[in-house]
Amino acid sequence: MNQCIKTMVAVFLVVFTVSFSTMAESIPTSKSVIVDFGDPNAKQFVSRLNSLVNNQDHTHKVVNITQFGDSHTAADFFTGEFRTLMQDKYGDAGIGWVPPVWVKGQNHTRVSLKDSNWELLSSRVLSNLDFPMGGFIAKPINSQASVELALKADDRDIWKISLIFKTKKMTKNPLGIYNKDKIAFGFKNKFGGWQTTTFTSTLPITIKSKDSTEIGGFWLTRANKGVIVSAIGSNGAKQTIWQKWRPQWFQELLLSKSDLVILEYGTNESFDETLDADEYRKNLVYNIRKIRKLLPNAAILLISPPDTMINQTEIPKSYNLVKRIQKQVAKSEKTLFWDWQAAMGGSHSVKLWSKFGLARSDLVHQTLQGYKESAKIFYNDLNEFVKKNSD
Repeated sequence: MNQCIKTMVAVFLVVFTVSFSTMAESIPTSKSVIVDFGDPNAKQFVSRLNSLVNNQDHTHKVVNITQFGDSHTAADFFTGEFRTLMQDKYGDAGIGWVPPVWVKGQNHTRVSLKDSNWELLSSRVLSNLDFPMGGFIAKPINSQASVELALKADDRDIWKISLIFKTKKMTKNPLGIYNKDKIAFGFKNKFGGWQTTTFTSTLPITIKSKDSTEIGGFWLTRANKGVIVSAIGSNGAKQTIWQKWRPQWFQELLLSKSDLVILEYGTNESFDETLDADEYRKNLVYNIRKIRKLLPNAAILLISPPDTMINQTEIPKSYNLVKRIQKQVAKSEKTLFWDWQAAMGGSHSVKLWSKFGLARSDLVHQTLQGYKESAKIFYNDLNEFVKKNSD
């Protein structure tokens, strides 16, 4: 009986694998490419990736990729698969940015956050707060607040952990940080402003906060040569969410040492029937120029919204407007551009993706396998771009 069940399971897995492979191959994707509208740092980005593959002894041993976006980024299914593919080829230098506590409806493919006695404040729904980069604040409810930061897979490496926090009272011990023992860390004895402390440890670690110390997020890196892909997203976010973060948040972007900054916004703007085109364009231009000023050596890539529909016949009212402005700004600001809609097969292709189980019934979001498929297309397009631009 047991052998019979094993045989049936094996047959099912083979059939499922072959069936899905056949479906994925039959998706009518258009020829998608990463278009370079003259980004001044594209060649340098390509060179840095090539140096990792060729084992060249350069001082730049880590390539940092930071993606900002909406729910497509916040799920970490697209970025998670992209991270895996990039690190399989170029090396695993770490994880990058992680929110301060678990965020409902969001995910990280490699990190687990278990917390208690915190109130999560989000820039998605709140304004006029001192939000750090990422737009989340974990505020302790009482002196019992704690959060455990762990990896989902077994890992005994020593990690470099940068913790962003703010204390509202003068105190000698704003936080307690523990692995098996208490970890010593440095901090400025000040209150009222965000600061970053960096220490090394194995994971998991537990952070305990008194009722006066808030947490804004983590950066997780390690000494390995390779790539880091950070996913900084928020469900329902538009590009304007950056204006809800404190004016100094751009300085925190310096922590990423980004070689490539990806902007994946536009889906939620496309559903805005009263979208002010001029304001949208001005805001996008402003943010790109701000990144260039702070990270003068980083390439910038805009990702269009994926193919999206309101129902089986209509596309969102502002979809084409958003995509047109993104292309215009990519040209005027000389950035890279990737057309996610074209990669899926063009307009209305999301219906076929839904039929094959790669898009959800809302025709906006993709399934786990759909995001992985999108990430594979993007990864292949990026490697083709690298190949074409290599000396």
